[in-house]
Amino acid sequence: LNDLLQMVFETMYRGMGFTRTMIFIRDAKLNAMRARFGFGADIERVIPKCSFSLQFAPDVFHVAIDKGADISIENTKAVNIVGRIPEWHRQAIDASSFLLLPVMLKNRALGLLYADCARADSAKISPEQLSLLRTLRSQVVLAFKHSVPQG
Repeated sequence: LNDLLQMVFETMYRGMGFTRTMIFIRDAKLNAMRARFGFGADIERVIPKCSFSLQFAPDVFHVAIDKGADISIENTKAVNIVGRIPEWHRQAIDASSFLLLPVMLKNRALGLLYADCARADSAKISPEQLSLLRTLRSQVVLAFKHSVPQG
């Protein structure tokens, strides 16, 4: 699982030109999503600061994991978006644009793929690129499926 995740995030980082890529993994003990590892700018400093409670809040991260929805934010400072960006993200990363791809298994988020860009409007993803990112996510879902005890 770890080898596959590293390949996926390095592919996203290098292939798409993101500033940073990470995976958030569900931590049942803490009832939170916590960043586990990634690639990119200042990643060692950023990862320990990236976690959020699974208790619902009206922000883009919770909408993504609750609905299983892929979300692309092109400008975190846009008037209609700024209130949906959680404070922990502003303090830890403050990326101007980012992409969220939930890792769902049986309608439950086990993880969340995250990729960002330093500049607003630079995380624009073409339909072909999104299709490729979803294929990578599918590989992550399969890896999770085979590593999580079935029950």
